[in-house]
Amino acid sequence: MSRRGHELFEDELDDFEPRYKEVKNWVEELFERKSDADKVDQDIEIQLTKKQTLILSTLVPDEVLLMDKDERVAKMTALRAMHIVQTEECSVVNICDTYCNALQVVLDRGAPEATAEIEQMAAHSLKKLPNPIQADELFAIGKLFMTSFRARMARGELAPTVRAGFRALTVSRFLLAEDVSLELIPDLFYILLTRRRIAEAVDILQFALRTGQDHMSYESETWYHALCIDLILDAGFQLVSPQDISRFAEYSISRGKSAGPSRRRLVVGLWTYWLRVDSERRAKRFESESLSWAAHQDDGSMTTLLSAMRLAEGMLESLARKMDDLRKVVDLMELRSIADRELARLENDARVLRALHPRWCLLRANSCMLSGRLPAANVFFNQALEGAKKMNNRLEEAIARATNSNSVMWIQNARKGHFLHWREGEEYALASVRVVTMTDKNIVFVGIIASSSSLDQLVISSGYIAVQDGKITKTGSSKEFDTLEKAGEFSNYKVIKLSRDQFIIPGFVDCHTHAPQFPNIGLGLDRPLLEWLAKYTFPLEKKYSDTDFAAKVYDQVVQRLLKNGTTTACYFGSLHVDGTLELVKSAVKHRQRALIGKVSMNKENDAGYYNDTKKELEEVETFIKKVLAYQNELVEPVVTPRFAVSCDKELMDGLASIAKKYNCRIQSHISENLSEIEYVLETNPKCTTYGDVYDESGILNEKCIMAHAVHLTDKELSLLPKKGVSVAHCPASNTRLKSGLCPVRRIINANITVGLGTDVSGGDNASILDAIRRTMDVSMCLEMQGSPDCALNWKEAFYLATLGGAKALNLHHKIGNFEVGKDFDALLIDVYSMGGQIDKYEGALPTTTDEYAVELLQKFIFVGDDRNIAQVYVKGEKVKDIL
Repeated sequence: MSRRGHELFEDELDDFEPRYKEVKNWVEELFERKSDADKVDQDIEIQLTKKQTLILSTLVPDEVLLMDKDERVAKMTALRAMHIVQTEECSVVNICDTYCNALQVVLDRGAPEATAEIEQMAAHSLKKLPNPIQADELFAIGKLFMTSFRARMARGELAPTVRAGFRALTVSRFLLAEDVSLELIPDLFYILLTRRRIAEAVDILQFALRTGQDHMSYESETWYHALCIDLILDAGFQLVSPQDISRFAEYSISRGKSAGPSRRRLVVGLWTYWLRVDSERRAKRFESESLSWAAHQDDGSMTTLLSAMRLAEGMLESLARKMDDLRKVVDLMELRSIADRELARLENDARVLRALHPRWCLLRANSCMLSGRLPAANVFFNQALEGAKKMNNRLEEAIARATNSNSVMWIQNARKGHFLHWREGEEYALASVRVVTMTDKNIVFVGIIASSSSLDQLVISSGYIAVQDGKITKTGSSKEFDTLEKAGEFSNYKVIKLSRDQFIIPGFVDCHTHAPQFPNIGLGLDRPLLEWLAKYTFPLEKKYSDTDFAAKVYDQVVQRLLKNGTTTACYFGSLHVDGTLELVKSAVKHRQRALIGKVSMNKENDAGYYNDTKKELEEVETFIKKVLAYQNELVEPVVTPRFAVSCDKELMDGLASIAKKYNCRIQSHISENLSEIEYVLETNPKCTTYGDVYDESGILNEKCIMAHAVHLTDKELSLLPKKGVSVAHCPASNTRLKSGLCPVRRIINANITVGLGTDVSGGDNASILDAIRRTMDVSMCLEMQGSPDCALNWKEAFYLATLGGAKALNLHHKIGNFEVGKDFDALLIDVYSMGGQIDKYEGALPTTTDEYAVELLQKFIFVGDDRNIAQVYVKGEKVKDIL
């Protein structure tokens, strides 16, 4: 090491001169008292507690050794040691240990203000060192940085705390002292959040994860997941989904893993989170272990204090949900008592650790609010806000403001259970911070790769895909990869080599689904289409005028589809502009490629769910402008007349004009149900087919996709390809609502582009895997009923779910397969994943390597589910990871 000691403390006060005379006076005062009661015999051996680290024997005379818990003697010893290192030539180790002990003694006495002067003395002593710091002295330097980090934290000086924390972490990493790093990470993570340095906080989390993976450290991985839930709760930014964090915690609990500080933070955080988003069933899984930590004897550190405060927060969340339930009055009283005792117990520690005192004040305010003591609550709210502002603690200030005044703060998303992806959330937190990507920009995947180039051409081979900035830049065989790798072609790439049982396929494309209907999935499927719409669909969709309700549902919908491997979805929204914009926000937040339409309807119905024509056209244009204002390359608006049953010609004429004006896609339904067709032709007597109704208004064009098409006439089979219209085949809803069996082969043979749709909630499954299987089943049924050559095989159905869907949505220039230049929308499939339903049978029929690759894809298509979809990528960014 070539740096001199004073350079290590470059942010300290350079002009400080230690007051040697004053230090000397302190020592003399303590060592030379005249009172017999207070006199310390210099021949007596004195003991220090473990917290008051032993002052080096080389610095302290033999008469000062160890003494039981005597703060006076500890202070006296520390002062004398500091006097010695300032007046005598001492080693770096002795200097650092002396000041560490002195800082700790003062912190133990609850007087953090005095630590600033001790830090200045340490800086001056190190500045006088004649020689550079040596490698074997780094441990002592790191120890001093760690103690300085704690001292600054206790003083509430957040910016200097960050500097000391990073210095300590750097030294511990250099020395491979992983235990020290792990001790530091939770506190440094919180301090970074207080400064709204989100990108660096995420870097710290990823370092914890890498440490856990590299050293097989359960504690590191647990801290990673625990702090990820903290990131959601405190900052509203999501790095890992709460569902995935919960799975990790439940796995740990089921395996009987030890319950240390990381497990405590994880379990308590999950309990609080699930309470906050009103999922009592999930919260119950973590409640008993969380409450077992109440009144736990803590060491006064920031790590344990934050965990204890999170527990108190969970208690208050639980109280809030039981307030109006008289059946839970006993639980309510008991929980209130525990919460009040917990807050009272934490008060002194919170005052000592000033950075956390605003959080304690806020919890106390919430407790008073729940008890109806509004004046007291306001006092604590103000204390929280003023304390945070005084320290420039931006995190606690934001939480206090959001809680007290409901102002529009970035923290409010967490309060509602709506979470920004950390990448977008960072823009609200700190615009000037360097953006850190969650995935490496340059990645190479090596292994089995499967994708379609046409309906009858599926390529499955061992090779590689190189991805740069989300786009596919190179592809080739495994042999070509080996050659390029040896030549250093991929030296700047992260190389991901798949196992023998894994492969990569393009992301699934859902060409037709109704996001507002997901809460109705599985309901009313014993009724025909029009009756089902009136009883179930329209009443539910009316609820989406409530944007809070819409936001919660749509967040779940988007996450569910991504979990199922749907990287691209074409959504119907509801009649409401603001409600459907919540779907847009969810797609942006979770990085799903999405085409989203605000549904248009102007014909009266019994549910009162429609608009007048003028208002509807104005709202559609408003919606399109607002979506385009996001300037998000993954999300686009779609003009969406529900169907000819709900829209008259005037409205459809206007919608066609708007679509042309903004160059938008159009989506609707056609020929789904015989009763529907009959009604449409009765109300449009000049038209001979359902397709004519749309064509007269200019709806049909090359950017139009029509769902169902179960009962197309020969005339329509001629009309649609002429206009360039595509079809979304929805086998689940077609059969569930008894609409009919769609002859997909006949439509394909008419040169109409076909993709697949789940059509929730007419369809009862949100997975395209299910649509693939039902497509095959329906086509096979038609063939067995006497329609020759109707059946589609699994390779053709796979094409419809990927490249076919991309073509149907006019996105095949961007996605659908792995051609160079396209965006990398992909799924990493792990066929024999832990917990999945595909078992591996050793010693089964022998196969060649090529045959084995085909069998893997076949097994996944016919038997797999979301548990086999280990990773999901959208434009190169990983949006799901359960590996």
